[in-house]
Amino acid sequence: MQPDAISGQSSPPRKTSFARLGTALFLGTALEWYDYFVYGVAAALVLNKLFFPTYNPTVGTLFAFGTFASAWLMRPLGAFIFGHLGDRLGRRSVLFMTLIGMGVATIATGLLPTYDQIGFWAPLLLVLFRMIQGLSAGGEFSGVATMSIEHAPPHLRGRYTSVAQMGIPAALVGANLVSLAAYYMPEDALESYGWRIPFLVSALIFPIALFIRLKLEESPVFEEKKAENALVSNPAREVIRNHWRTMLALGFANGGLGAAFYAYSTYAVNYGSAEAGLAKTTVLMAVIVAGLVHLACVGIVGWNSDRIGPKRVFLSALTLLAVAPIPVFWIIHTGNPIAIIAAMIIGLGIGHGVAYSVTALLFTTVFPPELRYTGSAITYQVSAALLSGPVPIVMAALVGAGGGTPWYAAIFLMGICTAGLIGAILLDPAARKSRAVAAARGEV
Repeated sequence: MQPDAISGQSSPPRKTSFARLGTALFLGTALEWYDYFVYGVAAALVLNKLFFPTYNPTVGTLFAFGTFASAWLMRPLGAFIFGHLGDRLGRRSVLFMTLIGMGVATIATGLLPTYDQIGFWAPLLLVLFRMIQGLSAGGEFSGVATMSIEHAPPHLRGRYTSVAQMGIPAALVGANLVSLAAYYMPEDALESYGWRIPFLVSALIFPIALFIRLKLEESPVFEEKKAENALVSNPAREVIRNHWRTMLALGFANGGLGAAFYAYSTYAVNYGSAEAGLAKTTVLMAVIVAGLVHLACVGIVGWNSDRIGPKRVFLSALTLLAVAPIPVFWIIHTGNPIAIIAAMIIGLGIGHGVAYSVTALLFTTVFPPELRYTGSAITYQVSAALLSGPVPIVMAALVGAGGGTPWYAAIFLMGICTAGLIGAILLDPAARKSRAVAAARGEV
């Protein structure tokens, strides 16, 4: 066995090859988050007309985005459920469950009859499928991150996790390309069948991703703990009892990181088109270009993070995110298309992309293996729901209060990203204190 550079414990030898592991986790992650993101595209374009036609357009749009928000409510619940199962039954089986849940719900959405065809059952089923998506997403990130690091040699953990992490920016690019294509489709075609195509594309990839993920072997770290009878009966209770300091610091770090992501990938599109007078297709193109840079940063920086130092990478990127909002939104406010692409590259592509390249590594290794899935899942999803998810709505309200200017919103984003930076700085001391408290109690 090789000594684990982070926890000081031994890491069992790998069983699954890097190529197979990377392919399985990248493809599954890309598919799951594409499914998650593409719903937001459809909600903005047509779901209000097709599933809530008895309301005026504004109310219908609110209902459509309300179904989008229902997934946020389910993600923390999914974290508790799948985190517990992942630490009790194994990482592999849970990742199989989350992929099935997301894939089936997305394909079912693409096949769903509209309100005109089945009445109130249409919006009811739409909400149900969206909630299943959110529940599944609640267990995906931490499962992929945990599976990656527990199969990796200690000196290559950043490299292994970065490959899986590349699935999310790939999904973002794919969903925005779909959105861009939809704007060029005739309205009657979009409403009759075009809106279904993005959802049903998943049916082509889903069986492949499922088959590859099915071939993965269980985490050797989990198998070792199971053989030692070292599994914890109630991981959620124990991680909250002993590691709440770690969860708090990590939650703020993730909240700041997620706030930047949703500010640039979601709210900036609406601000650029509604307030800066840009065509929405122009802003979408800026997000796509920034998403490609994000994809490259996750791959390149993550691949080399074991040598550079993941904590150094993370703190540097969060510092950039903390100072970027005012210049980025000032550039967007100018309405210059070329400058906007550059601004989105700085905020979303480089700032978030570099930080995200090491997120999976940092967010899982601060917890002991017996609590790793549960601790990282609960922290990631609860902080995302509380601190990151509301960001576009809060920023929209602040822009309204500012008379259409972005300054209040940008200052708010700076504040939450700064809080994330402070959380990241405090993460190591919090983790050391948590481990000491657990050891003093004779627990994990």
